[in-house]
This record gives sequence, structure tokens and C-alpha cells, in this order.
Amino acid sequence: MSQAIVTAYALYLRGGPAKTYAALGLLFKDERVEILGSSPDGRWENIRTANNTQGWSSRKYLQIIDEGQDDPTPVAGNYKVTVSALYLREGPGTSFRSVGYLIRDELVVSLSESPDGNWKQVKRLNGTVGWSSSKYLLNLDPDPIPEPEPEPEPDPEPEPEPEPEPEPEPEPEPEPEPEPEPEPEPEPEPEPEPEPEPEPEPDPDPEPEPEPNLEIRYEIIASALYVRQGPGTSYPALTFVRKGDIVSKLGESADGSWKQVRLNNAISGWCSGKYLLALPGNPPPFEPTSDKGQFRVSADLLHLRKGPGVGYASIDLLRKGTIVESSGPTADLEWLQVRLADGQNGWCSSSYLYCLGGLENDPANKTTMGFHRCITNKITIYSGPLTSTAVLTSLVEEETVNVLEVIGDGEWKKVVTARGLIGWCDPKYLVSLGEVAILQENEEFPWMPVAFNDLGQRELPGPKDNPRIQEYMASTNLSEYSSLPDETDWCAAFVNWTIEQTGISTTGWATVYPWMTWGDEIKTPRRGCVVTFRWDGGGQHVAFYLGECGDHIRAIGGNQSDAVWIKSYPKRNVVNYRIPKGWVKA
Repeated sequence: MSQAIVTAYALYLRGGPAKTYAALGLLFKDERVEILGSSPDGRWENIRTANNTQGWSSRKYLQIIDEGQDDPTPVAGNYKVTVSALYLREGPGTSFRSVGYLIRDELVVSLSESPDGNWKQVKRLNGTVGWSSSKYLLNLDPDPIPEPEPEPEPDPEPEPEPEPEPEPEPEPEPEPEPEPEPEPEPEPEPEPEPEPEPEPEPDPDPEPEPEPNLEIRYEIIASALYVRQGPGTSYPALTFVRKGDIVSKLGESADGSWKQVRLNNAISGWCSGKYLLALPGNPPPFEPTSDKGQFRVSADLLHLRKGPGVGYASIDLLRKGTIVESSGPTADLEWLQVRLADGQNGWCSSSYLYCLGGLENDPANKTTMGFHRCITNKITIYSGPLTSTAVLTSLVEEETVNVLEVIGDGEWKKVVTARGLIGWCDPKYLVSLGEVAILQENEEFPWMPVAFNDLGQRELPGPKDNPRIQEYMASTNLSEYSSLPDETDWCAAFVNWTIEQTGISTTGWATVYPWMTWGDEIKTPRRGCVVTFRWDGGGQHVAFYLGECGDHIRAIGGNQSDAVWIKSYPKRNVVNYRIPKGWVKA
């Protein structure tokens, strides 16, 4: 098989030979891959990475190399960082550019090592791949196994500390999120997923689920958590559990900080109590409130449970389209307490419930203009105000469009999408965002008029680039790269440029991570504040907060469907809300 080297700074590995396929991960400059085949048009290559992940990448950013050229020596295994901060580089040496840094006790998977053994190519839990000095990596596998390292027990994000590598370098930068390749249409938000089916459909007449022993059962709240041989991080890991798993308590350490638990597969060991949520004895009673609105089930089947967690028994299965009333979410926004039309109540995962807002049947909604959101799983966009005209595209749940024209008494609405496509649709399942999507006369934060002024700036199709988007990127640390394509992730660059226009200090970074610590954090969001997100798949995003409806917030930002646009995002993905340091409301 032929091999190739990645020539772009970062390149998407996708599930198929087109930008419409979901991103499986990122490849980095100079990373070597194996060529398995090509798409019929020759524009995409089917490749296999060093860690055996298979997918498709743009042929434009792959350089085919001689078959006889040596590959890095494969050395699989799990490693732990032993210093406060350690650079992650593009290649095996201090002359290679830093792409981020690792922190003490962070766990990584070794993919290969340099011929002299002084550098290891490693993969982080967020998928970032790079090279780090072997000197500061501790092998956790006496007999290495080729299995991916689970995520470590999460710790608070540290302030960057100088790397102890013996080289004169500046203090390590805050870790940037992976910068995308200059490939068409990357987005900071996750790629669309197939219809979710959170839990498998039961067999006919399933046996009743056993009631959980709420006194001695815990739900895992970390992304991944080690199960160890003893009560402490010095004990070897036996296995790991994932977020949402349920374990049974067997005992605890003297200080109560570690719990001895038994997994569903009968393995027993010790877990840090910090990341175990004790399941309550009885779920709270249903307390209907008028301001929580209605929600519609978006999954094919969704469990209605006795309490907020998969450890609670399922009492019913709700089918797609079922409308429920909610009395509010759990603190982490991952579960909603709901009531059905027949009066039955329980708890459902918020991931598969969409807020209707109670407006879909409002007659006034039929003739409204401005920004609207889709409240059903699909709305077809036609080339004209007739279903017999050509189908242009379709909208998905929570996608937003700008209504330009209304025919008659709201029979049809002419809309423009974030990507600039103009067409017509039945407005029955379009709900106006109202004043939240309009610039207010007295905005608290001075950058809001700047942001709204650029509403509609979008990436250009084909080889052309939008100079305005390039201007956003030039205001950040990407300024050293001339003429970056407008497909480069630019959500943070837009925020940076927008705030910079008002003379307020910014991070200067084109990546999201620094914005998570910029200025001061506020617990209650205010219109116009910076809001940061972390997606379930590991990606990040930053924008300006506008308002909310149910379990979603509204935000104006860059690279939102490849444009400066207004979009809806789940509250559960919000990391924090931030304002300039020392900001005093006028």
C-alpha cells in the first residue's frame, strides 16, 4: 500500500469521501498515513492512521511518498505526564512547532516513537496527536496493550506553567482546540448525527427492570473514571467506567474519599468518590410551572424513568413526536422532569427533548419576519412557494433561518439559511426568535452592534475566500499565516476581532480554550456576554449570549453554520459565561 504525509496544519479524517460526512478526528502536519484507496473523482483518499483509525481525507492536503520510506517505530501503550507542563509538538524534536501542552498526570496513548527513542508520538483524550519528550512520560503498562487509554479522572483546568524541557522556550500557551484544515466547510460544532436512539428498544413484553438499590448505588459523572486495585491513584487501574454507568457500593476508605464498588460485569475495585453521584432515595414530586414550556421527543424511542438517571427503572417508552410538559431540569441540565398528556410523570434525558416554547400554534407567529428556528426534525425548503417546485434543502431541529417575505396569511415564508441559500417553506414549524435576535437600543456590551453589523458574513463557496473572515483571523495569533482560507475554524477569531473593535483587551487567540478563562466568570448570563461551549464529542465553541428558551440558549457568533449567524445550542454544553475583567455595568 502507498503512504502519504499530511501537508496541512490540521486535516479532518471523515467517515466518507465528502465534507458532509462526520469528522472522525484530526490529522496533523507531517503525520504519516496509509493509503487504502481513492474516491472515483480522485479528490478524496481512503486512509488508515498510525492508530488503525480508517477514514477519508482530502487528497489536496496529502503528499504521496515512496513506499520504501521508513515509518516511525510503532510503540503502543499508556503513559502519564510526570511534569507540570509538557509541550506537544508537530514532530520529534524541539525545533518543531508546539501544538499545545500536556499537564501533570494527564494520560495519553503512545502511537509511535522516534528512532532514538527520545520522543513519542502520543494521542490525547480529545483526539489531538503530537510528539512529546519521552523523558517526562511514565509508562503505565509494563506489558503494553494496544487499547486506547480511557479519559483520566478530571481535575480543574490548571493555569499554564513553564515546561521543564531543557530548552529555552516561552511559557506554554493555553492549549488551543484543534485548528481545522483548510478544507471546505469545517464547523466548530459537532457534525450532524443520525437520529439518536438513546437506549435499545426492548423485546416484546420485557421483564420489569429491577429497582436500583438507591442506598448503595452511584452514577458516574466523569467522562471516564478509573477502577483501581486500591483506594488511591498509586494503585494500578483495573479498568474504567464511563459517564452514566451505574455501580454498586461495597465499602469506602477511612476518610470516605474513595469508594469500593462493583460493576455490572461483577468486577470490583476502588473509584474516587469525587466523581460518583449517589442516587437519591426518592425522585422529587412533579411540580408544574408555567415558564418551562413544552417539549417534543426527537428520538425514535425514549425511556420515561422514575428518576433522573439510567439507574432508575423505566416506566414507559415515549415515541418520536410525543409532546410532554416539563417542570424543569436537573442541575447539570441532562435530565428533565416531565408529565405526559395522560398525567403520567417521570424523567427523560434532555438530549432527546426539544423545546417548543408554546408558539407553534400561535396565529401571530404565521406572519412574523426575522430570525426563526425549526421546531421539527425536518422542514423542506423549495425553490418556490409550491410543493411542486424543486427541493433545495431541508432544515433540521433547532436550525435557524431569516424570514425575508411572507405570502398571504402566512401560507409560505421566504427564508435565507446561514449558508446563503434562499427558498420557500411551510412556516407551520418555524417559530420566531423575537426581539432576542434584534439589536437592542441600549446594549450593555459595546461589541454587540459590531457583531450584529456583520450578521450574514459567510464563507464563500469554491476556491474564493471571504476577506472579512480573513480579517477576523488576522486579529489573532494566526496573523503570522498569510491568506488563510475562510474554511479555517474562526469562531474564536470572530469574538476576538469583534471585542477588539471596541478597544477592550482580548485573548488574541483563534482557539476557544483561552476564552474559557478570559476576564471574569459570571454565573447568571447577561445579554452580550461571552459564552463558551464544549461539545459531547470534545469540540469547543465560543460566541455571544443572546437569550434562552427551555433547555437551549440563543447566541450570535462566527462560524455558526459557516457564517456570522444566530443559532440555538443546548445549555448542557455551556462551559461558562464571561465578561471583561472588572467590568461595571453602566
